[in-house]
Amino acid sequence: MEGEEAPGRRLPAVQHRRPPPDRPLRHGDPEPREAGAARTSPHGLRRRGAEPLLHLRVGRGRGAGEAGRRAAGGGPGLQRGQRPGRGDDPRSRPPGEGAHGLEEPDRPRPLRPGLRGGLRGHAPPRARRLPAARADRLAAEGPPRRDPGPRDRILHFGQGESLNPSESAPGLFSNLRKLAAHSAVYGAADVFTNVVNLLLVPLYTTFLQTDDYGNLALLILFGTFAKIVFRLGLDAGFFRIHYELPTEAERRALAATVALFAAGVGAGMLGLVAAGARPLTAWLFGATPVPSSWVLLVAADVAVGTLAFVPLNLLRIQGRPGAFSTYSAARHTVNILLKVVLVARGWGVAGILWSDLGATTVFSLALLPVLARHASARFSPAMLAEALRFGAPKVPHGLLLQVQNLADRKILDLFVTRGEVGLYQMGYNFGQGVKFATSAFEPAWAPFVYGQLGSPAVKATLAHVAAHVFAAFAGVTLAVAVLGGDVLALLTPANPAFRAAAPVIPVVALAYLLHGVFLLTSIGIGIEKKARYYPVVTGAAAATNVAANFLLIPPLGMMGAAWATVLSYAVMVSLGWMLSQRLFPIPFEAGRWLRASAAAAALYALSALAPSSYAPRVGFELALVAAYPLVLVATGFLRGPVTAQP
Repeated sequence: MEGEEAPGRRLPAVQHRRPPPDRPLRHGDPEPREAGAARTSPHGLRRRGAEPLLHLRVGRGRGAGEAGRRAAGGGPGLQRGQRPGRGDDPRSRPPGEGAHGLEEPDRPRPLRPGLRGGLRGHAPPRARRLPAARADRLAAEGPPRRDPGPRDRILHFGQGESLNPSESAPGLFSNLRKLAAHSAVYGAADVFTNVVNLLLVPLYTTFLQTDDYGNLALLILFGTFAKIVFRLGLDAGFFRIHYELPTEAERRALAATVALFAAGVGAGMLGLVAAGARPLTAWLFGATPVPSSWVLLVAADVAVGTLAFVPLNLLRIQGRPGAFSTYSAARHTVNILLKVVLVARGWGVAGILWSDLGATTVFSLALLPVLARHASARFSPAMLAEALRFGAPKVPHGLLLQVQNLADRKILDLFVTRGEVGLYQMGYNFGQGVKFATSAFEPAWAPFVYGQLGSPAVKATLAHVAAHVFAAFAGVTLAVAVLGGDVLALLTPANPAFRAAAPVIPVVALAYLLHGVFLLTSIGIGIEKKARYYPVVTGAAAATNVAANFLLIPPLGMMGAAWATVLSYAVMVSLGWMLSQRLFPIPFEAGRWLRASAAAAALYALSALAPSSYAPRVGFELALVAAYPLVLVATGFLRGPVTAQP
């Protein structure tokens, strides 16, 4: 090799042209590389270590889809890649930026006769024999003339890994199937809760009035905030710290520590609520006289529930989704039975609250054996401090998120009647039916994303999957927006007054579609471990929600609250997408997103032409929902990758 030491003397490096003064030396004696020295052409010092691939050139013009299409200049459709042009010195590139994206080391070769005599520039580089082609690739006579583009497809044979992200194993549809399976398992509990609440609507509307439903909306607001404060982020802290402990004894100590501290905090918070129940009730309900025991029952339900999150997290850590779902289903079954009995007996709102408390108590007691098997009698202040250090910063984020989701009930109560608040709550419950999809998807999305990070095609894979998941979300949103009013009418036969909530449903469904978009497009924040940006995003969205509610509710009533929710989620999507793209850019497929959005919007617009009679109208709307996947196929949603960013 040039510049290699031979017995008895040191051979100079061969060069033909003057090198730039700032270019580092690849090898050889540095002295001949001073001013006036020459160098060889790039292909004289460098040979490729990987055989070239054959590419199908796919253009955008007429006949672009034909495999045998000839390239410009008469070249065949089966193209070889591009050789380095004049002035394109591959030695100046960083490693991995060759035609194949592979580092290409030099290999030793016999010295030419002229070089053995110490002559410079004696002979031009001679042809070299290419290495044998791998069994799973087609060999070509030279390197490709250009890198494959996003619209190119690579011919791949054998069992080697394909370089085309859209066709690489396990493949797009395999990824989608795996993601759907995990979503079904881990989201089953949330979906079951939503289904139960939907099935209880006939019971509620038979024995409750719109004012009672408005009171329930305010109690739900209080209970959601109380749950965040009572737990202090320990549920997230326990889950995170558990994986860092090396021994089983330490994990058992962590479980006991967090469970005992959470129980103590829950009892203390319950005592504070009991002491201030009257002023808290007056602040929450204003001048409307309601029993202060309602607030106390909600606080007791939250306090008892703090005993359950440690064993529930243990089931998730142990990979027992079946047991997790079984316990949750049993809880909701007990809750349904108690509500049917108590509400039907005329207990009203109090019957609902007592049912929640009874079901939570049974649930927590049933989980105590799980905790006992995996906890010790040791309390560790150091472990508690570590869990709080991780979990406590999540409390402000959780509070801001609930301000965005629930503050509109309290603000609405300042401007309209309690009955209209109840109507808004009813319409909101139906509109958030989109959560059937997003709640099931969210627990599976982050593990799926993090599992892809070792793949060289991670960004393309995430872009493909996100486009198809968004299309599914848009389809669910279309179904909820089109059919929600008819389902509401079907479930409220005894109290038609609740049907006035129907206009809220499509707007709230749109808001939760935007929430699904946020889950898809903000994942780069989690990939780069920049969780500190989440409170920034939720804080901006919550501020938008509060301001928009005060601005829109006076002229629009409950519809103003619904549109304020849409605006807040739009802000969340915008900020989350911008921050995520700065941290971890993903080439989201704008073409597919736009096709899915346009298809759903057009079909929803056609729903205005539905007949007025109930049965024909429902049939027409079902046909529109069924047409959605057909429209996607007709508009080319399933055809080749679209890599432009939105």
